[in-house]
Amino acid sequence: MQALIQVRAVQEELRYVWVKFNVSGVANEDEAGCGGVLRNSNGVARALFFSLVAAKDSIAAEIGAIIIVLDVYSAMGWKGKGSLIIEIGSN
Repeated sequence: MQALIQVRAVQEELRYVWVKFNVSGVANEDEAGCGGVLRNSNGVARALFFSLVAAKDSIAAEIGAIIIVLDVYSAMGWKGKGSLIIEIGSN
């Protein structure tokens, strides 16, 4: 999966029991994209991302979003400091 990723994050120490990433992926003909927002347990946005992805349908785009979520969560140094909840936008 190839992607051009834009990420905006607040780089602070995680002081929360859990954080939740809401992600969504969309596909239309030959274009697909995904995006998401990371919120702490108080509902405050801590990171945002969006990306074009090489995917044939919205499910594949959402899988790409989950991979990005795990990379962002790990890169911010939050791995092991709290629970991560991932909520996917499709039904």
